[in-house]
Amino acid sequence: MMSIMRQICLFDGLTDDEFRACIEVITLNIRAYEKGDLIDGIFEQKNAIGIVIEGKINAMKYLISGKTMLLRSFSKKDIFGAGGVFKEKDAKLSFMEVMSHSKIVLISEEDLFRLFEQKKVLKNYLIFTNSKLHYLNQKIDVISQSSSKDRLLIYIYEQWLISNKQMLFQIPMSKSKLSEYLGICRASLYRTLDDLKKEGVLEIEGKNIKLYMDLNNYFSSE
Repeated sequence: MMSIMRQICLFDGLTDDEFRACIEVITLNIRAYEKGDLIDGIFEQKNAIGIVIEGKINAMKYLISGKTMLLRSFSKKDIFGAGGVFKEKDAKLSFMEVMSHSKIVLISEEDLFRLFEQKKVLKNYLIFTNSKLHYLNQKIDVISQSSSKDRLLIYIYEQWLISNKQMLFQIPMSKSKLSEYLGICRASLYRTLDDLKKEGVLEIEGKNIKLYMDLNNYFSSE
């Protein structure tokens, strides 16, 4: 477990001695879950962040319609639950769905303050929270679109930029999870993909996206 903890972003740039000194002043609360388990709220333990040591966990949100939306997937070395710490009021923002046998480590708010005495850890935490804000902004860009087509295209456009504008690239989720992420039903996703293929924009096979045009040109022509 310690070898995995050593690799998480909070401890980037620390020497081995600095890392050991950090671990010695905090309590690591380890919990195990099985596939299908639901962790209600941000987690069961308030005011703590979680680190995935093993397995995969999805952050989900209930919509007013009764459907669920995939917010994000977390796997080994990922941190989640930052929205549950340093807050004045409790708020049920999401629930966690365990996708495979998983182990997580919880670090309490009090222990985070102890870690922040090491300035490198504080800097890493601020970088981490900034990246989460960037991710949420991307998510808002997607779900603020009114049509299934626009949601899909905005998402693919962002992934295309991440790939350095390669015409053949992979997305990090299955079609089933993509429909949840976009907040649309799978039938709508498949219809939209068929329409985009007929238009000569793109096609998808598994997680592979093949573009037939520069998306900047596509959006400028809309």
